[in-house]
Amino acid sequence: MAHARLGRLPGHGDVRANLAAELERIRPSEILLPEGLRPAELDAAGCVVKPQPRRQFDVESATRALCRQFGTSSLAGFGCDGLGAAIGAAGALLDYAARPR
Repeated sequence: MAHARLGRLPGHGDVRANLAAELERIRPSEILLPEGLRPAELDAAGCVVKPQPRRQFDVESATRALCRQFGTSSLAGFGCDGLGAAIGAAGALLDYAARPR
């Protein structure tokens, strides 16, 4: 999967329906999204969106980067099996944080 999608996630219900409430609750200073993905809820909430190349959200690359970061051979011990979109997002965040500003 090369990008995260908004929709239904196992155990999390309808993400899009809850997005506006979650944005209001956590009030992020910026949001990283794959290029070309920009839900209207983000504009309505006044969020600063930082588009990132879709490849930054690649699950396999993210898994390797996260394993390097945590010094592990897999992510199994973190309980994130089946959470490809979350792993991709975490990998994109790790890459973003490592880049010089």
